[in-house]
Amino acid sequence: MRLFALARLDMQALSRGVHTHSTPSKLAAACRVRLANSCFVPTHIKRRYSVFVASTMSLNKRIGFMGSGQMAEALARGLIDRGVVQASQICCSDPAPARKDLFRSLGCTPYDTNLEVAKNCDVVFVSVKPQYVHTVLTEARPVLKEDSLVISIAAGITVAQLLEAAGPNARVCRVMPNTPCLVGESAAAMCLGGKASAEDGEVVVALLSAVGKIYQLDEKLLAAVTGLSGSGPAYIYMLIEALADGGVRAGGRGQHRLLA
Repeated sequence: MRLFALARLDMQALSRGVHTHSTPSKLAAACRVRLANSCFVPTHIKRRYSVFVASTMSLNKRIGFMGSGQMAEALARGLIDRGVVQASQICCSDPAPARKDLFRSLGCTPYDTNLEVAKNCDVVFVSVKPQYVHTVLTEARPVLKEDSLVISIAAGITVAQLLEAAGPNARVCRVMPNTPCLVGESAAAMCLGGKASAEDGEVVVALLSAVGKIYQLDEKLLAAVTGLSGSGPAYIYMLIEALADGGVRAGGRGQHRLLA
């Protein structure tokens, strides 16, 4: 509650000092400056509020997903539910008609090709399996705009590989999400590359904060992140399952999973 009260007070103060036509990134930056200069707010509240501000900003951008699997669906639902973008601002492509139908049911626009997604969007998520990233980006490269932001959520694909496929002047971001993204509790890491700017980084934070937490790190640390937060939840699931099995063995069938 304290966090939301702080947000409300800051927004009221900012409304007197920031023009209503300011861009989301400028407003977010103003919030952070005001917060950083406050000596009355604990550091942990400042960090949480910075994420809160980013995750509640509405973006005037079209978002595209090249690949419409479960991760893409979770991101799209999170963006819509949090009001970061409207469903009409989201489009997708996928070889499976069922996936396109699902996105259509959310109010998004499905396209038949990745080329159409790249051509019609400001932010393009590369949400295909790692072995298809190069092919998909190479296909989209001719229609990527100078200010297009390419965000890859494919595990193990480096910034250098993204630039090789999308072009040396592309604005790219490598993100390592994890499966709790599916329930809005992701713990993700990101790094920028190519011509990506600090403002592009703010856009990525605003988007990924819709499904959990996002931290900017050096790319050299993302391999460790893959093992820690990328694979870590699977070990916790196994532990919970083992605890539940122990509960059954002790005679606790019925509520064993909830208790575990």
